[in-house]
Amino acid sequence: MNERLNFKCYWLGVIILLISNKCCLGQVIPLPGAKLNYTQVMFDHPQMPGAEEYLIELGLAESNSPFERPVAQKSTFSTACMISNLEFGRKYIWKYTAYRKGNAVGTQGPFYFEILSDVHVDRGLNQVRILLRDSTQSSGGLIALDVCQTIVDRNGNFVWFLPVDSVSELGKATMHLQQEMVNDLRITAFGTVTLMNGERPQERNLNGRIVWQAPPKSAFSNDSIPAYDYHHCLRRLSNGNYMVLDRENVTENAALAKKWGVGSGSDDQDKVVMVDEVIREFDKKNNLVWKWSSENYFNTNELKNLIQSKPDRGVIMTIPGGHMNAFDVDEKNGFIYAGFRNVSRVIKIEKKTEQVVMAWGNFMSYQNMSNGDGFFLKQHETTLLRNGNIAVYNNGQLAEPDDTTAQVSSVVVFTQEHDTVASKIAWKFDCNFDSIHKISVRGGSVDELKNGNLLVCMGSINRVFEVTRDKRIVWSAVVETRGQAIGNWSPMPLFKTHYASSLYPCYFTIQTSADTLNKKALGFELKVFNDGTESDWYEINVTSPSGLFEWHLVTEELISGSSVSFRISPKKMPSQSESITVLVQSKTNPNFKRVMNLKYVR
Repeated sequence: MNERLNFKCYWLGVIILLISNKCCLGQVIPLPGAKLNYTQVMFDHPQMPGAEEYLIELGLAESNSPFERPVAQKSTFSTACMISNLEFGRKYIWKYTAYRKGNAVGTQGPFYFEILSDVHVDRGLNQVRILLRDSTQSSGGLIALDVCQTIVDRNGNFVWFLPVDSVSELGKATMHLQQEMVNDLRITAFGTVTLMNGERPQERNLNGRIVWQAPPKSAFSNDSIPAYDYHHCLRRLSNGNYMVLDRENVTENAALAKKWGVGSGSDDQDKVVMVDEVIREFDKKNNLVWKWSSENYFNTNELKNLIQSKPDRGVIMTIPGGHMNAFDVDEKNGFIYAGFRNVSRVIKIEKKTEQVVMAWGNFMSYQNMSNGDGFFLKQHETTLLRNGNIAVYNNGQLAEPDDTTAQVSSVVVFTQEHDTVASKIAWKFDCNFDSIHKISVRGGSVDELKNGNLLVCMGSINRVFEVTRDKRIVWSAVVETRGQAIGNWSPMPLFKTHYASSLYPCYFTIQTSADTLNKKALGFELKVFNDGTESDWYEINVTSPSGLFEWHLVTEELISGSSVSFRISPKKMPSQSESITVLVQSKTNPNFKRVMNLKYVR
């Protein structure tokens, strides 16, 4: 096909491709004609016989000579490679060429795809303004901005956006409402996106299509639970399950209202509203496999204080209760760490027994010693670090309009108790490092990065920064918006931010040295490439009907960009022709599998 084909002939090109390349069509990624909502793209194509190396070439579809001056080109030994820094609102054309001993042995393509425009990108309604960037010390990678519904790189460039047509109906009324609804946006280790969209926790693929969502609220509502909602946090666990926060608004009887001197404040004076904070774990089919509720956790005096205390008017939570706003999971040891904002407390739950085995915060103790008293106040986020310490974003004030005890917001890291030693603050960073802001009344998050640095979101203050353990800021940015009209930039408050090394943390390809075997060439070489940006392990299974080709192995850890090869031969000479199946499966994401079929010809 002529490489100078103009994009106006797009559909003709697709028809020709269907005829000439039908054996590989559907295997190339992006799919021909795809419309993407991200600018960091993984190009994936079939193996070509005899190829030792591949060249990916990418051009603009509207160009008369797209490959004479390509937008990007990349050589790789794998059949997949990631290309970044493409542009929204562009139409692209690409091809791949196989080389052996430096000579081209075949070309496939051209293939077409389009990157959509997003209103926030196209009209410039949001921006990430970089204040400081030390590329030698910061971690690079991407940052998910939940309220903006976008993912950006460390230069402040938008890389991914949540398509409007994939947002809930409530979010389609206005772009402003749409922005307010999404929180806890993150890229999972599986290469999917999880988020809270104001209605139901969801997992989506990169294109925004829902691949899982929690059961509707009505699934848990009954006469004793008149109100119920998911909130704050969603985590996909390594076993493929989903853990999420919710709350159950319950009513107590008149005797309790009279005893505690509180009521509903209406004609219905016999009702007392109380909130039970709940953590639920669902499997992929939405079966409830584990639950923890604060119903039996707080003692009578604590419940009384919660109901009688002032609503937390400085933030959006006005219902009496502990206001659980974060959790983290220690899957290896079977513990869950959760934070209650209203009572300035973090607890440790043993998952097997559902019992709280430790608590930190005001008036908490360990073996008659203070345990976390004064460490934090009205905190947000609860992050378990790799060394077992716990990090919180300390909002640092009571968040009441008339409050005069405001403190500087900070990141607080504290140890866990052990033997006869209570917890202590191991590290603290006050967010008063420049003149812009010092106190954040709500929101905030802390992510531990691979180099040990911390990525900090200041919540209602539109600041995101990366800080080293010796307290040096190595990257800092502010998020700003123009709302619906082009005008002056104003601060864009956030809820949380999360780090990801790329849109493709888990990705791999496989190649075999031959697809047909015979008695002169019985064995073959299998090569596995880790094309993702995180380390992974792979389970390999080779099978055949006769059982002569039987091979099973779990590889050692394979770092990003590396590969490993294996020589596979039958136990003895097969007596007849048969098929051989090669199945390779990611240990990070068991649903990610590659299958190749070979033939032995007698």
